[in-house]
Amino acid sequence: MADPIDVVLQFIQSINQKDIESLESLMTENHRYVDAGGKMFKGRSMMLQNWKSYFQWFPDYFIEVENYFLEGDLVGLFGFASGSYMGSENKDHKWRQPCAWRIQIKGNQIEYWQVYSDTRRIHSIMENYVSE
Repeated sequence: MADPIDVVLQFIQSINQKDIESLESLMTENHRYVDAGGKMFKGRSMMLQNWKSYFQWFPDYFIEVENYFLEGDLVGLFGFASGSYMGSENKDHKWRQPCAWRIQIKGNQIEYWQVYSDTRRIHSIMENYVSE
């Protein structure tokens, strides 16, 4: 069994590089994702489609990890996420905000991924976006 921290950091690297194949290999078949609003998405195939869509909305999406803790197969991360809606260069479409993540590892894969963050600014950017 791989070190859970290594698995999580590899998953984040895959997100930051928009590497769908790597994300697929790092998610369990019954992977569960809970977004910042508390909505759960179940299954690897659903989450692969969700990641593809998210990367279209935020092609420069990036996770920065500042701190983490490990307790058994549970990992907690603290840091920042950033991006710009539709890859816009307009500073009003860019965001960077604090986030926390709760991750459950099963073997060498991510079984559960939950993000905690205030996403009101991101939703406001999306609602008020005017194509450039």
